Amino acid sequence: MKKLMMIAAMVLMSTGAFAQEAGMKAVGATFSDYLDSNSRIAIGAKFQYSFTENMRGEFDFKLYPPKSHILLWNPTVNFHYLFPIIDKLYVYPLAGVGVLGYSYSYSGVSDTQTIFTVKFGAGAEYYITEKFKGIFETYYQVAKKDNLKYSDPIISIGAGYIF
Repeated sequence: MKKLMMIAAMVLMSTGAFAQEAGMKAVGATFSDYLDSNSRIAIGAKFQYSFTENMRGEFDFKLYPPKSHILLWNPTVNFHYLFPIIDKLYVYPLAGVGVLGYSYSYSGVSDTQTIFTVKFGAGAEYYITEKFKGIFETYYQVAKKDNLKYSDPIISIGAGYIF
């Protein structure tokens, strides 16, 4: 066990930090789970742009495949403030606004609506290499309109490519 801890410590000390820079861009792909009573898995894509060393904006799009004749899509604009924890590991609070698109179609009856959303939460990213990072986020998204309510926690994992 001591040898394993020593190796882990040496690996952490020998890695360099990959600092965020103003103008840095990244694209990524995510898998998300809407953690309500009817859990819904989503696939997503994101684009990130760093305004400063610690602040960045993000466009995020998630598509929840049809389930019980309901299709959901969710574009949002998010803001992150990054805090370096250890080499290559950053954590950040996130806040965003967007819309949740809702489409229902069954036996000739259909309905489509969009709902304004607000989300807040936290995330972490780990730089595997200088150009590739792993992403983990958990947040709460509030989306409510009339009798439609999709306000539940969401967990998301993914990967990003920096260019």
